[in-house]
Amino acid sequence: MLLSVEDQNFEDHVLKIAQDRIIVAYLEGIILCRLRNNQLGGYDLLIILHKSLNLLVSPGTIYSNLYSMERQGLIECIPNGRKRVYRLTDKGKATIHIISHSKKLKNFLDLVNKEICSELKR
Repeated sequence: MLLSVEDQNFEDHVLKIAQDRIIVAYLEGIILCRLRNNQLGGYDLLIILHKSLNLLVSPGTIYSNLYSMERQGLIECIPNGRKRVYRLTDKGKATIHIISHSKKLKNFLDLVNKEICSELKR
């Protein structure tokens, strides 16, 4: 079935909103994973997200997450000249280990995915 331009624009809009909400929900975990092996700045994370997920995340979204994660003790800032570079703390390393090895979380995500997919098949 061909969609009219208006319908296609609405579909693109709805999908963009859904995608943005998913990324915001997962952003902290994505940042933790990216900092697992590297020290990165906010701009570096913007570039990585754009290249790996083809997403344009606003700097405000990235930096507010970084500051929140810093307040939670998950990451720490290492001043590097004029650039702020972040790395995982021990708490951040433990957090990403727990998340990445959790069967409960995997089962929950599988359940959510099945629910969404079953609705898509209707």
